[in-house]
Amino acid sequence: MSSLTKFDTGHEDLIHDVAYDFYGKRLVTCSSDQRLKVWDFVEREDVSVWELSDSWKAHDSSILKGRWARPEYGQVIASCSFDRQVKIWEEQTTEPRNSQKRWIERFRLVESRGAVLDIAFAPTSNSLRLATCSSDGIVRIYEALEPTNLAQWSQMEEFEISSNVYSNLNIQQTNHQQQNQQSLLQTQLQPQGQLQMQQQQLMQPSLNQSQLQQQFQQLQQNHSQLQQQFQQLQQYQPQTQTHTQQPVNTQSTSSSSSSIKSHGLSTPGVPDIPTMSSTTAGFMQSTSPGSSAGIGDQTNTGSIHRPIDADSGYCIDWCPNRSSVAMMVVGLGKEKGARIFKHDGHNRWIPGELLPGHTQEVHDVSWAPNMARSYQLIATASKDQYVRIYKITESTQPVQQRGSGSNRIPISPAGTPTQQQSHKALNVELVASFADHKAEVWRVEWNITGTILSSSGDDGKLRLWTIGYDGKWRQMASVTAN
Repeated sequence: MSSLTKFDTGHEDLIHDVAYDFYGKRLVTCSSDQRLKVWDFVEREDVSVWELSDSWKAHDSSILKGRWARPEYGQVIASCSFDRQVKIWEEQTTEPRNSQKRWIERFRLVESRGAVLDIAFAPTSNSLRLATCSSDGIVRIYEALEPTNLAQWSQMEEFEISSNVYSNLNIQQTNHQQQNQQSLLQTQLQPQGQLQMQQQQLMQPSLNQSQLQQQFQQLQQNHSQLQQQFQQLQQYQPQTQTHTQQPVNTQSTSSSSSSIKSHGLSTPGVPDIPTMSSTTAGFMQSTSPGSSAGIGDQTNTGSIHRPIDADSGYCIDWCPNRSSVAMMVVGLGKEKGARIFKHDGHNRWIPGELLPGHTQEVHDVSWAPNMARSYQLIATASKDQYVRIYKITESTQPVQQRGSGSNRIPISPAGTPTQQQSHKALNVELVASFADHKAEVWRVEWNITGTILSSSGDDGKLRLWTIGYDGKWRQMASVTAN
């Protein structure tokens, strides 16, 4: 590192994220002041500076992450926020710089029932896909139907992050299989005469006609008594309370209301922005999703709401390397760890290997690019003040032949068996763990070759890590904020 360039962003609040584009010549800053700012690196003879390209109000609450799409899709940015939305932005080069019109909103994704904590574009070059991770514990994957038309997006897949979902499905399937086997065995052992007797007993009514008539008469008497009591209560009710109270400020995010007005959101100067409505019917809200007041005050919102917490430990990153199946690493939230999820080739994501050793929530995960290595690397930043590096290698044994659950059929998030004959298991090995920050670690990121890892934490320092000739990881540099 030859020099450092310092510049004032001009944000009026905390900066949550800074993201470079593919070439490292542009960056976007995300802040709690609800604004996105795009900067261009300009090299001059005397000095190199970061110049502001444009700044605009992008969300109705704190913006947590900003991500650049691959350059073949143009200048495209995705941003996520506490307002439960993900927005897709595209640069308009015909508009002047710093006009607040240079970046136009093309689409917004509003399915999340909680703050959207992390987003990541898929590394594939044949399709424009975006994964989102929110505090409701669900990863959703969207795809642009036409990469040249960013106004059309569709949700392709989603899966639950919690391990309890898949363990319960496995238990249910095992119990169901055992019940089917027991019933089949009993049927085979019973003589033909017993089967005929059981069929005759099932055909007979459980109650005769006289007993049914007596029960019906008793129900009629009870009904008449309830009507008399209700009339007596109405006589004592004041006349001023006879009108019915209308519900105030309740909105349903059913799939029938797909317009942007149904979500209580509007963008001045950008009419009729396409939006993807939620498929959860009957979801009541005390405040609109775009209101920051709804973040702290969750009263009268029903049991479907979950705490909106930026420290919930949900984070995602795609595997950037060629592999037989698509994979991503996901922070498990309050389960205190991270796990690899694999795509089964049939629109389902299967939970894979766990990254062990974490004692508190994982704030960030990063999958290293693989440059001619025989193994893969994953780094995690944790609340327990540790930076951890994991070595991932393929096992020679297939997935279904390992562990005590070798006879258990893999279950998809949809609850159906999956086919994993061609998938190989992964061996996970913790090769390095560092507590040099002596504070919470919030971010980890690999360089483009996957040879240097950077980490940042509450100690105000950026630390760089690399591997030596002896195979041991060491800190190579430390950069302070001031």
